[in-house]
Amino acid sequence: MIDKQIQEMDMGLEKNKQMFLWVLRDADKGNVFDGETRKDRLPKEYQERSEGIGIVVTDWTPQLEILGHTSIGGFMSHCGWNSCMESIRMGVPILAWPMHSEQPWNATLITDILELGIQVTEQAQQMELVNSSTIEKVVNRLMVSKEGQELRSRAEKLGREVRLKRWRQLSYVNQEDNHGFKQQPHVEASQNLRD
Repeated sequence: MIDKQIQEMDMGLEKNKQMFLWVLRDADKGNVFDGETRKDRLPKEYQERSEGIGIVVTDWTPQLEILGHTSIGGFMSHCGWNSCMESIRMGVPILAWPMHSEQPWNATLITDILELGIQVTEQAQQMELVNSSTIEKVVNRLMVSKEGQELRSRAEKLGREVRLKRWRQLSYVNQEDNHGFKQQPHVEASQNLRD
């Protein structure tokens, strides 16, 4: 994310007054296609202004655990495949902001086919600067509108179905396979999130 886009995101998040966790990793230093790198982090006064409303993290975060927390109402994502699958599994709607590769197709799946999210910007404009008022509007659409409530409800329902199906697949303890071997379940630490 380029510096100017970071400033617009900063202002958009500040204006909408919704609580947020913003992961702005040092490892994500600009646009990989044009070689531009981010020089500055957010100014200290931003963190002071957003105190009590938002948290900015500049290191790796456990995304699946965060998405599994009951206070998470939405996820702004570039729509990489893993992020989409984790969001679906945890029942969290997506603000889709694809940049490149397969991300535009994943965003279409999320927003148009599964109806689990909102496009931040039109895909034809995905490489253009997204201004703070657009960010403010899409966050508010997801967090305080009837449309957003419906998206969250749909995402939560699909997430429950996905986790239930996964749980059923894992619950074959002591069942024998065709060769007489007893199967053991694979248990994941995050399987009980949001249950």
